[in-house]
Amino acid sequence: MRIRGKRQRVITAVMSGLCNTSHDVADETGLTVRECSKVVSALLGDGVLRDTGRRVLVGSQNRAMTVFEVVP
Repeated sequence: MRIRGKRQRVITAVMSGLCNTSHDVADETGLTVRECSKVVSALLGDGVLRDTGRRVLVGSQNRAMTVFEVVP
């Protein structure tokens, strides 16, 4: 499977080891959080990323963000 554009940017950011939530990836790639969330959802559905089962609290409202990783 050949992946280009936004999907490739998200996968590269996750594989760098610095990003593991949509907010992290959005900050790293320059995408909006909404764009990033859509791409992450698509990649989760395609089996390229997987949910690790962990959650991270983000922001002053303590929103729980899903932690994901690239499937080897």
